[in-house]
Amino acid sequence: MQLTPTCQELDAFIVDYIEGNLPIYRRLIFFLHLGLCSKCRTYLCSYRELIASSKNAYSETAERSEMPQELKRAILASRKNKA
Repeated sequence: MQLTPTCQELDAFIVDYIEGNLPIYRRLIFFLHLGLCSKCRTYLCSYRELIASSKNAYSETAERSEMPQELKRAILASRKNKA
């Protein structure tokens, strides 16, 4: 029997880990795997950043930036060329 989960197995319960819904045994093997696998540590960090970004994307306090004028012109020119 394998002590730590594979990367694919870890991915199957990453959401439960982030939400705090993993039983203690699963949490411990999750930590053990993360200690041994830099790719999964990077993946977990990226996953958390994605969640934070998506929560902030539509908030009222999120910084809104104006679309650059050259991008607007390029989009409009592209649409005219297709018509």
